[in-house]
Amino acid sequence: METVHFRKGSSDMTESYLEMMLRSLDRKIEILNRIEQENRKQRDLLDFPVQAKEAEEVFEEEAFQRTVEEKGRLIEELLKLNEGFDLLFAKVQKELSGQWDDYRSQVRTMQEKIRMVTELSSRIQVQEQRNKALVDRYFSEERTKIKIGKRSTASAMKYYQTMNKTQHVGPQMFDENR
Repeated sequence: METVHFRKGSSDMTESYLEMMLRSLDRKIEILNRIEQENRKQRDLLDFPVQAKEAEEVFEEEAFQRTVEEKGRLIEELLKLNEGFDLLFAKVQKELSGQWDDYRSQVRTMQEKIRMVTELSSRIQVQEQRNKALVDRYFSEERTKIKIGKRSTASAMKYYQTMNKTQHVGPQMFDENR
């Protein structure tokens, strides 16, 4: 985490708000990096069954569910940080109106971190779209397997019923041939 030194003589409250905002941005970056890691785990879990097709390995549903839960927890934390950041920004914006030049270095640092947050968010969106496509493909293949299984079961049942009928040939068949 980068330490930003504030100019002397500035409002202690404003400095505190700016410092909290910078820490909030640092934490957002950490969380977004962790979400990115969870997305990679999901991709790996989703990609292999599609690639493996007939391999003996199976989709690790529990591991996938853990990544979903972890991402949910991280997103909740991110939303709380966003709310806090927005509240602080509203307070700082009022206090700094007309004094932005006095806090130029802090504002630049914040802008840089906001760019990082935006870049990470964009990458995560791309990962999410890719993972969604993998999930859709996986479930489509699973539905197809189930349909094929149902058809095979239905065919087997018809065969069984047909074979059962031929084994119960009534005696009248034999009487007519004599």
